Amino acid sequence: RMQSPVTWVPVSNPGFWQVAVDDLTVAGEPLELCGPRGSPRACGAALDTGTSMLAAPTRLARILVKKLAVASDCSNFETLPDLGFRLAAPGAGGAPLELRLAASDYVERTE
Repeated sequence: RMQSPVTWVPVSNPGFWQVAVDDLTVAGEPLELCGPRGSPRACGAALDTGTSMLAAPTRLARILVKKLAVASDCSNFETLPDLGFRLAAPGAGGAPLELRLAASDYVERTE
């Protein structure tokens, strides 16, 4: 089931359904992790509806782990921030398009 309308974004690498990412956000605040497109610090994301995995280069993963601060026992699950991806494509009204994941989308809780 769809949670929002379909959004079209230009593909930067058709072999991987990869799109350009302008930045990542935590609780809506930009992390300023990505450089300009074409630079060594440029970011991208491969979109794959067949997997639920999030993968990132080690440098970015370490920063995200620190910023998200998920407790090892998930005791802070209810207060975890959204993780956002600002795509390099304008959203409605020319604003950047940000796709957000709630904690339940990026943390797997087991009882």
